[in-house]
Amino acid sequence: MWALPGKHLGEYDQCVVAAVKGVPLDATALYDQIIRDRDHPQPLTVQAEPRYRLPAPRAIQRFVFAPDMLDETAGLKLIEEQGAWKTSGFQALLDVPPPPAEIEPVVAPRPGHLALVLAAGSPTVR
Repeated sequence: MWALPGKHLGEYDQCVVAAVKGVPLDATALYDQIIRDRDHPQPLTVQAEPRYRLPAPRAIQRFVFAPDMLDETAGLKLIEEQGAWKTSGFQALLDVPPPPAEIEPVVAPRPGHLALVLAAGSPTVR
């Protein structure tokens, strides 16, 4: 526990308390130590220069929201402002879907099976 010199606004004492979370071995002894520190705190003096160093600022990461279907104006705006053609999301929108895989039946169809398929209609014929 540390105390700032003088009273804040002339009314009350200021103190700084630092603690480590955990379970004390002897709660009574810890409480007595806290009371002693409160009555006789270490003086906290103001330093001319800070004793800490700030970390370097993080690089700005931008997130661009784009709908699944781009119209001409939105696409042109993205390309001109941020080079959207380089992003993987934009490239995924332009990719040609792969052709459907060739499916082979496990067992060759028998004459009755072929009639059922023809009666159901082919989903690829329009």
